[in-house]
Amino acid sequence: MTPASHIRRNVFGCATQQAFADLLGVTQATVSRWEVDGFISRRGQKAMRAAASSRGIAWDDRWLFIVPAANDDAPVAREEAA
Repeated sequence: MTPASHIRRNVFGCATQQAFADLLGVTQATVSRWEVDGFISRRGQKAMRAAASSRGIAWDDRWLFIVPAANDDAPVAREEAA
């Protein structure tokens, strides 16, 4: 698992690349590139931080570079209040 796929699935709880792309205001192809290449652009990093902040998710910049081990304290995606 790459950092981008970890962030998409485990931090934001997005099942699809398209849902994550819509959340961040980028294309699905961009998310796919991040997940395949393992490199997240600065624009992407900024979008992820902003999305986390607006959803009350405690952000950790280390996620941009490494995937936390299973026993690390990674946040669980939260459902937004209706």
